Amino acid sequence: RTDKGIINLNTNASRPDVIERLCEAGLDSIRASINSAQKVYYDPYYSPRHYTFDDVTESLKIMRKHNRWASINYLTFPGLTDHPQEIAALEKLISETKINMIQTRNLNIDPDWYLETLGLRDLHQEQIGMRNWLSHIQNDFPWIKLGYFNPPKEKMFTLANTE
Repeated sequence: RTDKGIINLNTNASRPDVIERLCEAGLDSIRASINSAQKVYYDPYYSPRHYTFDDVTESLKIMRKHNRWASINYLTFPGLTDHPQEIAALEKLISETKINMIQTRNLNIDPDWYLETLGLRDLHQEQIGMRNWLSHIQNDFPWIKLGYFNPPKEKMFTLANTE
């Protein structure tokens, strides 16, 4: 622990046991990278070894249990991110983990590879569009901060204790 700043960890959040110990040692914040809130799309992109998507969500829950800042580095891809199934999965993840922030990032990737690898060409239903996705998240989860960077230390500690 330090008074001079924030101890932040950018992580795949694969080790909840380690996150627990780091919280006890003074970890203030984590940002866990995900491309999807659905295991079926997370796994082909990350190819997790020796961990599961459930470990990622458990790590986020542990941070919140300790009233620490938990955010996801959400790699967005229009067509998946704004699909009703993905939105429902993200809502479930937010509700279960009580994350503080979604840091959106454009997934700069070969779209053909991504569509093929994740089987996204077979997605049915109408996507709602990214602007509507953003409004939907803000309306349903007003405590969630949406942005690109963590807030300053003073604001982070205040916000970490709200939901």
